Amino acid sequence: MTFESLPHRRAFLGIAVALALLLAAVGALRWGLALSFGGGAFLLILAAMSLLALCGYVLYRTLLCLTMAYWVERDGVTVAWPFARRVIPMGHIQQIVLGAQDRGPGPWWTWPSRYVTHIDGGPRGRVISLATRPLPEQILLVTAEGVFGLSPADPEGFVEALQDRYYLGPTRPVEPGVRLPRVARWSVWRDRLAVGLLSLGLLGVVLLFGWLSFVYAGLPEQVPLHFNAQGVADRVGARSGLLALPIIALLSWGVNGLWGGLVYARQRAAAYLLWGGAVVVQILAGIALINLTR
Repeated sequence: MTFESLPHRRAFLGIAVALALLLAAVGALRWGLALSFGGGAFLLILAAMSLLALCGYVLYRTLLCLTMAYWVERDGVTVAWPFARRVIPMGHIQQIVLGAQDRGPGPWWTWPSRYVTHIDGGPRGRVISLATRPLPEQILLVTAEGVFGLSPADPEGFVEALQDRYYLGPTRPVEPGVRLPRVARWSVWRDRLAVGLLSLGLLGVVLLFGWLSFVYAGLPEQVPLHFNAQGVADRVGARSGLLALPIIALLSWGVNGLWGGLVYARQRAAAYLLWGGAVVVQILAGIALINLTR
């Protein structure tokens, strides 16, 4: 049996903010692409990418408010929201509590769904809140795994359905926890070394493009593009040729990142070497770029 969550009072404000961020990102991107290559264009494009990421985050948090639903079955209660499920086995429910003292919403960065987070309060002092309303309007399910706060639009019907199915008993055991999409369950996301190498490589690409963009305007039209073993420039060309270095670094990060992801499950050491190799490429490209622009 499915129960919708109570309507969220600020859900449409979240949509408006996400739309404003999207328009700002598109404007910054168009402005940056219209400019000639340089520091201003780099900052505008970087701002556009940041605004797009923020837009996606706000939109996702808003969708939590609009789509959250509760499925009551004999085996347990499932809380559904975009791309994820939280399963609460029926046999694990120890107590049903109607509301608790409100100690405020979650942190500001959980806006606009500030009650879809861990919040203080409830019978054990901490609630895993999966709701659109504050604690006084929630139904709290006390389990061995924690206290879960829900906000069905029909609380009386929800409690009645929950009690009916509880007395019937489960048909099969289910595991508690969060069910995520396959890509989110990849072990690579829990590997600090892997995430660190990939993040370091991406940071290196951004720094290379950033450095070149800020020094680009001060470079002559013709610059040395290669030096021989004696340190003498043996190839000179247009300064736009320097863009090859950050582009090579970007391709190295992308290809090695994808290749490492494909072999990670079978040969973790090989994946580390690929991702570390991309970082080495960033460093060598950075040294070459600094030397060529001096």
